Amino acid sequence: MNSTTFIIPSGYHRTTIPIETPCPNVQAYVVDENPNLVPPSICGELLLTGSSLARSYLNHPDLTKEKFIFLPADHPLPSMRAYLSGDVAQLNTYGEFEFICKKDDSQVKIRGQQLEL
Repeated sequence: MNSTTFIIPSGYHRTTIPIETPCPNVQAYVVDENPNLVPPSICGELLLTGSSLARSYLNHPDLTKEKFIFLPADHPLPSMRAYLSGDVAQLNTYGEFEFICKKDDSQVKIRGQQLEL
C-alpha cells in the first residue's frame, strides 16, 4: 500500500527522510492506542483516512476487522472509516511524518538504517 510520498530535494542533508505527503484523497494522523491524536514529536501509530483507502484485506476478514476501523461521531477526527497502518511514526518539527518502526516488529530505524533487535 502506498499512502504517502516524499520527494528528496537536491542538497537534502537531514538525518531522517520523512514519509511526508499523503497521496491524493488520503489524510494521515499519528494516534495513540485509543486512537486519539498525539502531539508533535510524540510517537504513535500512523492512522490513514480518506476515499482512497482499500475496503478490506483480500481473504483476511480477521485482519480487516483489526486494521480497518470506523471513527465514531464523538471522535475528534471526522467520523469515517480509517486504517491503522501498524507503523509507529511521529510528526516532526517541520510538520512532516517520520517513520520510526513497525508496531508489531522487532526492527527499528536508526539514522536511516533498518535494524533487527
